[in-house]
Amino acid sequence: MMASLIDLTGQTFGHLEVINYLGCYSGGAHWKCRCLKCGAAHTEKSRLLRNGSAVQCDVCVRHERGLSSKARQWKRADIDRLCELWNKGAKTADIASRLGRSVKAVYVQIARQTKAGRAFPRAVHATEDDLLGQTFGMRTIIAATVPGAGRTAMWLTQCQCGAEHAVPGDKIMTGHRLACKACSNREKGKRRIIANEQKKQQKKFLSFAEIRARDRQIAARHAEAEAAFV
Repeated sequence: MMASLIDLTGQTFGHLEVINYLGCYSGGAHWKCRCLKCGAAHTEKSRLLRNGSAVQCDVCVRHERGLSSKARQWKRADIDRLCELWNKGAKTADIASRLGRSVKAVYVQIARQTKAGRAFPRAVHATEDDLLGQTFGMRTIIAATVPGAGRTAMWLTQCQCGAEHAVPGDKIMTGHRLACKACSNREKGKRRIIANEQKKQQKKFLSFAEIRARDRQIAARHAEAEAAFV
């Protein structure tokens, strides 16, 4: 026995206003809705409307996801405040909390401002850990950005393709980040192609005479096995 249909016409769920009933298909009752935020028409299941899973149209969902994933741009005032705090010796975590940024974003921006000469470099003074100007793989160390003892420091690196990234010193010295992501993927693709070509060259193709000889050997073994049961 089918359950009676609950009329949702005129009701509002989140930003969705139910206009009319469209029918029952694909495992549930469907309703035509209108988004109160953007005015777009939207079709939604009765179950998702009533349990609170559907509160806005797909257009608004995609728009909010795009805004959340898009990196927030640095304003001139934020950069000035960043350089001021950094030059006074403030810790990176404190700067990130004051400016409402992630620690990684502060690292990258400090690296850029250090290169531009607005932020004081906090280089490592130990001779054995001084990486400035050295090249590891495809990366060249061009500036020290974050204080630390040797490998724990953050370094601004430039890849052969021209991309600049702030990378921890221990990752570079241990050989884990010797290229940017784009160059690394490109090198992996080249190695994969070479490996496939080598496999093709190593694969042995039998001639027709070798195939016939192999078949005769198989037939002889089968005949011996049958004779053993007689």
